[in-house]
Amino acid sequence: MLRSMRPTLAPGLLLAAPELNDPHFRRAVVLLMRHDAEGAFGFNVNLRLDLTVRLICEDVGLKWPEATSPQVFYGGPVSPQQGFVLHARTDRLPEAEPIGNTLAFTTARAALDAWTARPDAPWRLILGCAGWGPGQLDAELARGGWVPAPLDPETLLSTPAEQLWEASFARIGVGDLARLDTSSTHVH
Repeated sequence: MLRSMRPTLAPGLLLAAPELNDPHFRRAVVLLMRHDAEGAFGFNVNLRLDLTVRLICEDVGLKWPEATSPQVFYGGPVSPQQGFVLHARTDRLPEAEPIGNTLAFTTARAALDAWTARPDAPWRLILGCAGWGPGQLDAELARGGWVPAPLDPETLLSTPAEQLWEASFARIGVGDLARLDTSSTHVH
């Protein structure tokens, strides 16, 4: 018996609809890494925590080499103690899992060692992730809670976090969020 082929949104982005008021996902840009019949998995990439990479490094016994350091991001409510380092695949960090052709993530502590040697690297440390059970994300999409968008690694890693939500909508042609019809995820 052939298994039906259903379209996947991964790898891609999920943009929280303007009306989505869930505190875990308000104005969130979620990097979706898996979307299949078993559910979906990803993490927020633009919601900052009041925590720095320097503090995380010090907590595990590493010395951050500069006075300032990048912020840590809130990946979602699942496994908030788990850290993910998002980076370009070309950076070749230890135990990296690919995300499409250009991005990867790792949970290896050695990534923090590598980051202390390259403190200016455009990586993101994300704590926690987002997960959906079978059909759950599809139902949320049907209700208009999310707007799918293609993955653009350059925008993702180079746009300041506080601008990423609006920039991601602009990239798909939605400049005026007040005109977004999330019931069909089209502009009217």
